[in-house]
Amino acid sequence: MEAGFFADVQALAEYDGRGVKAFRVHPDVEQVPKANVIRKRAATTRTTAKGKYDGTANTAHAAGLLARIRPDRVQIASGHRRRMFETILSATG
Repeated sequence: MEAGFFADVQALAEYDGRGVKAFRVHPDVEQVPKANVIRKRAATTRTTAKGKYDGTANTAHAAGLLARIRPDRVQIASGHRRRMFETILSATG
């Protein structure tokens, strides 16, 4: 799930209170190792009011980010997530 946050760097930067330049858009977020995502999130959040992201019990970070991330950006950056959206939409459709 964490790698999907990097699909919408604008939302990530706004949530963390950092500039977009702090984040790099990866063309396929599914190829970003989870350890790299956690390390980058920890580095960019360590001095924020929300606190350092540690990749374990930070459900508050996840909920806040998921509320801001644009699904269209996630679908572009992740084929698996695009298929998940399509499946959900067709099943509820």
